[in-house]
Amino acid sequence: RPTTPRLNGRSLLMHVLSDGPVYMANLALYGRVNPDGSERAPSLSEWQALLTRSGLLYPRDRTPTPPDRDYFTHFFYGRVAGVAQGSQWTGQLTDSPEVDFLSIPQRGESISYLLSSLDRGTFGTGQIQSAPMLARYSDTAYRAHGNYGILYNLTVPLQNNTGSAQQVAILMQTPLKDANSQGGLRVSQPPPKARCFFEERCGCDLTTILVCPSPAICIWCSAEDRKGNR
Repeated sequence: RPTTPRLNGRSLLMHVLSDGPVYMANLALYGRVNPDGSERAPSLSEWQALLTRSGLLYPRDRTPTPPDRDYFTHFFYGRVAGVAQGSQWTGQLTDSPEVDFLSIPQRGESISYLLSSLDRGTFGTGQIQSAPMLARYSDTAYRAHGNYGILYNLTVPLQNNTGSAQQVAILMQTPLKDANSQGGLRVSQPPPKARCFFEERCGCDLTTILVCPSPAICIWCSAEDRKGNR
């Protein structure tokens, strides 16, 4: 039966550490109606009956497009449902694989690095960061698109080669998805607003809520300075 407002009440994210098998089921039932018309929570036996006698919830969402398919009218990613590989994306942002620093750009210029890239959304890099699914239903996503719950542990070893002190702003952006490089990112105008939670680690513990695309953090770099930021 319909709910107002519509609720996405079947989403669940778990990080489990176990030395044995883990069995899990995500169940949903409407409240049971008492003889007097009031509602009660389902009993344990009713949950067990649902688990052992019922099938998957219907109607199902759109079946995803196989990632290796070259011809399609519309590419569907599908719902993520299953077990994804890995829980952390670790990397160091540098000028090239041959050096261990990232030169800050000239004043007014910027550098962009991908976060959570996916099929048909690599911006010309060819890098797909979406985690592969180790176990999935046949009609759900092939990869964990969005990398929900994944920790991005990135090191940004900034180096100031401009000859003067500079302030560097780090932002989180949501450009229009593209598979190719267009010589720059394209964004909606006006850009969409999204809430970000950011923990500053500059000698104090502070969690701030900001509305993107505001800078998440600003860093001062003196001339010829080098900073290792994570």
